[in-house]
Amino acid sequence: MGAIGLVILLVSGFFFSSQYPKARYTQSRSTGWDSYFHVVKWGTLFSGLGAFIYMITAWFGLVPMVLSWANKDITDLDKLKLPHDYLKFFFWAVVTVGLAYVAGWSTRRSKIQEYKALIQVASNNPFEKLLLEAMADQDLVQVTLASRKVYIGVPLSGADFLKQEYISLLPGLSGHRDKDTLKLVHDINYNAHYEALDQKFEAERERNVGGDFKGTSAGDRAARLSAYRVVIPIKDIANISFYDSDFSAQSKIGPTDKSEPGMLKRVLLAIFNE
Repeated sequence: MGAIGLVILLVSGFFFSSQYPKARYTQSRSTGWDSYFHVVKWGTLFSGLGAFIYMITAWFGLVPMVLSWANKDITDLDKLKLPHDYLKFFFWAVVTVGLAYVAGWSTRRSKIQEYKALIQVASNNPFEKLLLEAMADQDLVQVTLASRKVYIGVPLSGADFLKQEYISLLPGLSGHRDKDTLKLVHDINYNAHYEALDQKFEAERERNVGGDFKGTSAGDRAARLSAYRVVIPIKDIANISFYDSDFSAQSKIGPTDKSEPGMLKRVLLAIFNE
């Protein structure tokens, strides 16, 4: 029974740590014994809570009543008489696993809310913290590669629950740094295309109002934009920072046209708010 109790402890710890954002992030960064002890820590917590709930219900006489009824039914049906200790153990196991699963499920949130929760536990990693903050607030970042290629856009992934080697970015602008002055030179502006794409999407949705048509949901809208994403190996990134168009303009390194990356952010916010 001790081995089964250990299994219940591990299962309850896994159920919770696989759903709670902070615990899931920590688990994904743990290796070896640290990973096991992390699951055991949460399993021990819920095992203790399960035992406490059992004692409270037993104090009021609820558990003995249920166990007596269950034992009587088992005796009548199967001609078997299980010791009350087994039934008590079964009661504790169900409460422990159920409590861990429900507690983990209650912490599940939207992607943006998860990123905000993870910012606290990623504070010791400036790179991941910046990406999480940008993804949580849908802020623009400026990524400079070792090749001096520059992308300005919104990160779509990269600081998640897995040890990834790449980040995914939806670019608003791209360019390069001059080899002599290192000033930013803009080569491609994606925002005019995004704006045209968004207007086309809105026109399609207006035509499909009241009908059961595909291709006009927020998911389809996001899928169209994600087709323009850029996947960047983390090892190729020279530096990354938040992008401020006002500061760039004052520094005379910003875009010279009137189309700002803010259009990209507005489109993304519209998708997430739908």
